Amino acid sequence: MSSVIDDYLVDPKASLLDKTRMQAQVLVPVLRALRAELGKGKADAIVKQALRDWSRQLFAAIGDSIEGSPRRKWATINSVFGEVSG
Repeated sequence: MSSVIDDYLVDPKASLLDKTRMQAQVLVPVLRALRAELGKGKADAIVKQALRDWSRQLFAAIGDSIEGSPRRKWATINSVFGEVSG
């Protein structure tokens, strides 16, 4: 089944757990390096803001691809994530 978020995922057929593992394999070494260089507090703040910005852009792009009112867009995205996270 094709979903409104398929274009934004690594592999729509991969499980949510596998996708999370893939993300962690990339992010954890980067976060460790940043912490070693900048200190935990500053590194965590940078990563937190970067992920917040990325998430905001991602959901805006997904929302732009769904027709209808903001309520309909939210319901569509929410139902898809309910299916994905089961």
